Amino acid sequence: MDTMRNVDAVAGLIDTLVAGVGAEQLDDPTPCTEWSVRHLLNHLVGGGYLFAMAANGDPLGDLAPDETPDLLGDDPAAAWAGSCATVLRAFHAPGAFDRTWNLPFASVPGEIGAQIAFSDLLIHGWDLATATHQPYAPPPELLTHADGVLRMIIGSDRDSHSFGPAVAVDDDAPLLDRMVAVTGRDPAWASVVA
Repeated sequence: MDTMRNVDAVAGLIDTLVAGVGAEQLDDPTPCTEWSVRHLLNHLVGGGYLFAMAANGDPLGDLAPDETPDLLGDDPAAAWAGSCATVLRAFHAPGAFDRTWNLPFASVPGEIGAQIAFSDLLIHGWDLATATHQPYAPPPELLTHADGVLRMIIGSDRDSHSFGPAVAVDDDAPLLDRMVAVTGRDPAWASVVA
């Protein structure tokens, strides 16, 4: 699968998850230890706009990914839909992958930037599904591709505080469990907080 098809596929998975979030769940905790469901959704929305700006070649200025203002308002699903449409439009634009993307943490080739966005969405999809008790089963080919991207990113970024220490899991654990564990999340989080 190519990167754009991966991005489209994981965006569809997130669409389904966001639609399944109840208003009563917005203050619930998530595997991202400092974020509620609302914070996580706001991060997804803000991240979409940030990646769209990078893909369009727009300057980010002093935009900090961890200081996103409230973008959800009273309708998180509509906020996500607007962000998702914006990022997909930017990624599909001719030449988007041919330029260098200036992200808050690095300047990278467009193809790499899109792969980072894809793997970020896939892992945050797990966060959202787990926190809101929804099923989440990305196709194996998406997991395999995202696993390679994550290990590349983490190999160069473990010390930046973007990822916690890896959580130990069995070598024969499902790939998604191994992926979330390498990012510092506990695959058993839902049962631990229950």
